[in-house]
Amino acid sequence: MAKNRSKIRYFLLFLGLIVAIVVIVLLFDHKTLSIQTAGAPGVATTSASVAVASSTPTSPSGQTPTEPAIAPTPGPNTPTVLFGKTAVTVALAATEAEVQQGLSGSPSLAPSSGMLFLFAKPAIYRFWMPDMFYPLDMIWINNGTVVDISANVTTTFNPSAPTFYMPVAPARYVLEVNAGFAAAHGIVPGSTVVFENVPAGTVE
Repeated sequence: MAKNRSKIRYFLLFLGLIVAIVVIVLLFDHKTLSIQTAGAPGVATTSASVAVASSTPTSPSGQTPTEPAIAPTPGPNTPTVLFGKTAVTVALAATEAEVQQGLSGSPSLAPSSGMLFLFAKPAIYRFWMPDMFYPLDMIWINNGTVVDISANVTTTFNPSAPTFYMPVAPARYVLEVNAGFAAAHGIVPGSTVVFENVPAGTVE
């Protein structure tokens, strides 16, 4: 009888260990699969866009756009990122929800528009491309300088093995624009960046 109780006790301990491992794995996957800093918060992708084609676009995963096209109108109070004489009017991702949404689900992006992600401090933030309908350039910015560029980021996305994009050095801001924009306007690592009507970031 005592031997049976011992076997039951060992079985319950083993079962508890398996459950604990499963919970840890699920928690780890949840944190990893939401574009995050090295050892910190998560992030994703949203857009500013132009006219949508008459046919409804679909992402590689077969999804249709769920967010409206965003096209910031240039004006004295419009958030703008300047690279010399090149101006990019931007939609801001300044809250945790906006950062997580990013450009995912939006149908298109206007030629001189983009989305600027605002963070509270420089870090190695990781971005991915779920439910995207167009490729991007990701311009990583810190202290008024371009620190890196992830160019021509594809819309291809595998949820079971996602590709993450990150800078070679810590960045506090990430500007997403249409693929090819950086090369077309001579934007390279080391380029000077000026913000107009852009608040400080608070997302960590």
